[in-house]
Amino acid sequence: MNKLTLKSYDQLPIDRITELLEQAWASDYKNELRPKYDESYLRWISSGKHVSVLAELAGEVVGFALGLVRTVYLNHKLYDSYYTTLITVSPTHRRMGIASQVSKRLTEICQSGGYRPQMNVYHHGHAGLPTLKNITKKIQNQNRVFKELGTIPIWGKLLIDDINVDMVICGGKAVVVEDILEFELFDNSAPVQIRIEINKLSNLVGNTYEYTTGFQQSFRELYMRKGCRQAATNYYEFNHTRFCIIPYNVCEAIYGGSELKLLQIQAVFSKECSESELSTALSHTLETAIELGCDMATFYDQNVVPENILKDLGFSPSGDTFMLSVRGEKNMLDHLEYTSGPMFVDCI
Repeated sequence: MNKLTLKSYDQLPIDRITELLEQAWASDYKNELRPKYDESYLRWISSGKHVSVLAELAGEVVGFALGLVRTVYLNHKLYDSYYTTLITVSPTHRRMGIASQVSKRLTEICQSGGYRPQMNVYHHGHAGLPTLKNITKKIQNQNRVFKELGTIPIWGKLLIDDINVDMVICGGKAVVVEDILEFELFDNSAPVQIRIEINKLSNLVGNTYEYTTGFQQSFRELYMRKGCRQAATNYYEFNHTRFCIIPYNVCEAIYGGSELKLLQIQAVFSKECSESELSTALSHTLETAIELGCDMATFYDQNVVPENILKDLGFSPSGDTFMLSVRGEKNMLDHLEYTSGPMFVDCI
């Protein structure tokens, strides 16, 4: 009998996992919207510090898990952490304990590197959620616990040329240069006033919302990297005190057997913005999506933007949700409670 072997990598072996991801996710999401995990997407998601684990059986890759090194704020306390995603098992090798083994190995590697706690965003009702939750709960001892922190509803909008392009915008794409936030200004934008260290801005967000992803580590590589064409963080300034931040990514996606181009609005941070200002910022982000040739936009609702704004912009609730969860030392997580938001996390 062939033995399952596990191998870890600190550089994602893209050529070895694309076929597995396509087979598994096509099987699990036959009639659902899903990103296309092609080479372009995988190079983007692995652009920051990460670790991956592959499971092989008779030379065939049958399981996979990816951990992105992150900083997180839990109830305003900063932790070095890792974000687990793309836990995948071949459709022909299910119920063999493979997901449990790759998850356990990934957890051991990340913990040995000093990254705690472990963050997950589970897709409700899809991709083996009950199995993944049970696996995560089991990889623990009496000093470690698993907690669900909050639900993130998903909204969607088909993109047509119905966005107000005459709005006056002050802002640009936020990029990090030597730990300072700089801006690639939008067309016709006045210069923005803010000049801030990335750590200070991260602390501002982390001290405002209960659960947030820090801007350090892999987050800045994914969403704030100069020259990145697949993702960005739009910054909108309304005066010296009011501004908002909207990270997004663009990817090829598959829905009902057809391919489309998708813009995913990951989160929104608002510093004292009015409803009108939030609507202006989101309208401009949707205009960006149209300029990029996107067919659809999704929005992960973390209770920052009022529902009436989303509806006015043409978004509709999909009925689909993500669940934010965390696993770590009991004394670290005892004070955490389930919340409806606001939060600032990405769902990839």
